This record gives sequence, C-alpha cells and structure tokens, in this order.
Amino acid sequence: MELNELIKQLVDETIIHGVFSQPKLKSYEYTKTKIQRIEDTRQYYQFESFTKEQAFHKNISENDLTQSLIEFCQHYKQIQVTTYVNDRIIRISKKGKLHVTVRQVEEPVKAKSHNMKKQHLLPDGEPVDFLIHLGIMDSEGKVKHKWYDKFKQINRYLELIDDSLKHMDTTNPTIIDFGCGKSYLTFALYYYLVKVKGMKATIIGLDLKEKVIENLQSLTKELGYDGLEFRVGDIAMFSYDKPIDMVISLHACNLATDYAIEKAVKWKAKVIMAVPCCHKEINSQIQIEPLEAVMGYGVLKERIAALMTDGLRAELLESMGYETQVLEFVDMEHTPKNLMIRGYLQKEALDRPSDKYYDCIKAYGLKPTLEKLLFKK
Repeated sequence: MELNELIKQLVDETIIHGVFSQPKLKSYEYTKTKIQRIEDTRQYYQFESFTKEQAFHKNISENDLTQSLIEFCQHYKQIQVTTYVNDRIIRISKKGKLHVTVRQVEEPVKAKSHNMKKQHLLPDGEPVDFLIHLGIMDSEGKVKHKWYDKFKQINRYLELIDDSLKHMDTTNPTIIDFGCGKSYLTFALYYYLVKVKGMKATIIGLDLKEKVIENLQSLTKELGYDGLEFRVGDIAMFSYDKPIDMVISLHACNLATDYAIEKAVKWKAKVIMAVPCCHKEINSQIQIEPLEAVMGYGVLKERIAALMTDGLRAELLESMGYETQVLEFVDMEHTPKNLMIRGYLQKEALDRPSDKYYDCIKAYGLKPTLEKLLFKK
C-alpha cells in the first residue's frame, strides 16, 4: 500500500490521536509531533510539534488534514496512530517502503474536548492553605474566577521547577528567591517542595520593600512554613555562607537580574531561573545602523534590546559552565509574554566568553554589565 493511500484510509476511519517520531534528518527542527482530534462546537485537529526547548501548536481543519499528514510523514520514520477502528504503528524506510502493524481497537476511543480540564500540579478543587490565605481559592479549594490566570501561572511555574529538580540532586535544597515581591510563587514553591514532594527545603525570599516583607513574615508564621524565610535587602549586597542549590530571580529590574546571576554563578548554584525585566542598559547602548528605520520606534527598540540582553546573558551563562535555555515563562493565551533564562550547572567555567559573544557585542556597540561581573579582571 502506498503512503498516500494509507493516509486516506486513516482519515476515512477518523483519526483520534497519533504521534510522529524519529525524524529522518537530525537537522529537522521538531523531535516529534503529536496530533489530537478536538470535538468542540466544530471538529478539528491540533498538531503539537516539539523542539528540544518548546512546543508549537497549530489547528488544522478536517478538510486540510490529509495534506498536513502527507507533509509530516515526509519528515518522520515512525507514526503511531489511533482511529475509531484500529491502532497502527507505521514505519517508513529510507526508500519510502511501509511496514504497518495493525491492532483492532477493543474499546471505543473518545476524542478530546477543547474544554477538557488540564491536570495541574496544584489541582483546582483541592484546598491549598497558602492559596486560601492569599484569596486565590475559597475555603473549599475552588479557584476564584478573577484569579484563575494567576492560578495557571503558578502551576506553569511549578512545572518548570519540577522539571529542574533532578539537576539539584538533593532532597534538602537551599533556594534563594531574589526580588520575591508579593511572593505568590515563593509560597507555591515552598508548598510544592515540602507539602507535595516531601522535601526538606530552605527557601529565602529577598526584597527591598520592608512593609511587604513584614506582611510575608506574618503569613509565613501563620501558615507554619518553618523552612521559608523573608528578608529585606539588596541583591548586590546579599551574602550567604552555606551552599545554594537554586537561585530564582523573577522580574528583577534591569541590572538586578545581572547581580542575581552573578551571585548564583559565584555560589555555583546547580539551577538558575531568571525572568528579567526592564532591559534599560542595552537599550541605551545598542547601535544597529541598517535598522534605523525600525529602531526609531521606541517599543520596537525596547523589544530588540530585551532579546539581545537575554540572549547575551544566556551565552555568558554557557561560558560559566551552565547548560542554558531561554523559555516562555507563561502561557501566551492568558498572560503577557515573559522569557525565562534557565541554566543547569554541567561543567567547569571558561576563562573568557565565547568568540560569538564578542562578535555580537562588537557589532552592536554593547558593554553588558554581566560580563564585567562574571569576568572581573
């Protein structure tokens, strides 16, 4: 049977879900692609394609499904697909020859509803003490409507934390949270590690606002979170004489992110998670003559400067021995876009940044503070 004929048969049987895996070429950007039939007010298919760092979604109508399947089959060696009739494993050789294993579906398979509830690490409907105290949940554990976006952000944050735990290699981590602010996420971190994961965590939140810290200290005491501590202080002046496993810096303004990263590197923290804010330094320095027509618009210059700043920070972390990723911190559908720089300590630091780093800062006339902090002469 030819591939196009097989795909037509799968479509006729109505595909419920499937997975494309084992890319034919190492250079292909997606390591795998999932397909899921969605039944809502209309029927369509959601394609979810994964790179090493991100997932990309695309909705395909039933009319376009056949052509989309043909295109994706050009890139993968194996497809697992379930229809209302059969489960199939399809292997495609280098010469395009098909090997198909078929198993009849024993029980009816249901398509996914678009409105199906996502399984969060902190579920909606189960009381969580700090969320109740902060007014996000009611006493029965139901998330209040106006706080649902915050609730989803908290869970997305915990997913990123959970994914990083294996890199700390300890059940008694010490974590510093720089610029903790109102600390929704700091409380979530403590609750998840201690109450859910059963770890014996020590977490210190630092912020400049005395009144905010006083309120947080009171809430910590009321909740009985013995391993959670809040202090008033400046990131650049903060010191700690015990080993640090993770450093977090969320929305620290401008150079405060650089000082947080410097502290983390100095302590040889195993995990660094930073969501930068207010990229003023590079914005004031950046010079790109061919892009003057674009750079004359302030909001566009700000975005370019922000991307340059965080890209250079990630590259400097690589030079310091960290395997570094730049990720979307929150779901674009629900809250404004933020980028997270996440690094895992993997090897010894170099004695200088990479050549490509120097090429970049020379081309655009940049003098990043983080380089000066990490590579002090």
